[in-house]
Amino acid sequence: MADAHAEAGAAIAYLDHDAALAQEAADSAKARGVKAVAVSADVADYDSVAAAIEIATAALGPIDVLVNNAGISPKSGADKRRVDAFAMDPAEWRRVIDVNLTGAFNCTRVVLPGMRDLGRGRIVN
Repeated sequence: MADAHAEAGAAIAYLDHDAALAQEAADSAKARGVKAVAVSADVADYDSVAAAIEIATAALGPIDVLVNNAGISPKSGADKRRVDAFAMDPAEWRRVIDVNLTGAFNCTRVVLPGMRDLGRGRIVN
């Protein structure tokens, strides 16, 4: 999805909990002439998201499109196959909810004031 936006002329902030992966994506985009920045954050942590968005907006300007696509699947066992939700460890369940739901809330809450100031914006969940 980021590539499609970049092809349309958008500047892209690649946010990932893994800084190296975010940097790899940003470097690839820059090599194609896209204005891009890498930022790292744990989307489940509001302060981490706020700091990352501050870096992104300083580098690229106001955010007018947010794509909430962070998500994890419950995994268990040595082979890390999907497991039934009722067989999951409660701590793993909490992490899935924190990343998949709270993460979208945190990112949206951080960028929404800027979108309101712009008088426009789109959020894709």
